[in-house]
Amino acid sequence: MKKRIFSIFLSLSFLICMTACSTEPKEKKIKSSDKKYINTVYNYMDAWDTEVSDSGQKWNIDKVAFYDFDGTGQICFYVLYPITDVYGWGYYVYKDGTIEAIDPDISDHDTKTINSGWQARTRVNGTDWDSTASKKKKRKTLEKAYKYFLNHNIYDD
Repeated sequence: MKKRIFSIFLSLSFLICMTACSTEPKEKKIKSSDKKYINTVYNYMDAWDTEVSDSGQKWNIDKVAFYDFDGTGQICFYVLYPITDVYGWGYYVYKDGTIEAIDPDISDHDTKTINSGWQARTRVNGTDWDSTASKKKKRKTLEKAYKYFLNHNIYDD
């Protein structure tokens, strides 16, 4: 009888602990300091939200995403086209309000590897993009992509 009571007590303790310990992390919200990255990408939209031609067809971007490029806090932004799984570009987004294409040197294997990884991750987890949407909708989409980054940053503790 004592074993049965102990077993029930142990099971209830385990369930209570699992319930208390498995709380979802609090969702992060976009802060004013984050908005500079969204604004920078938005301000350069004419440069990156472009149509490309491939094999006689025209394509528009279908996925976008933000990342911390290498765990140093260097924010980057990726765009992908539905041509292949990783046809697109990445851009460093700077605090001074500018962006720069990520174009690693042929011998810069680390940057090339990280860049390829983020392109692949954008295909899987990127935010859907509609190049024909209104500017207001595009801003909302960029905010959604940045919020996703905040809540799924692999470099967060």
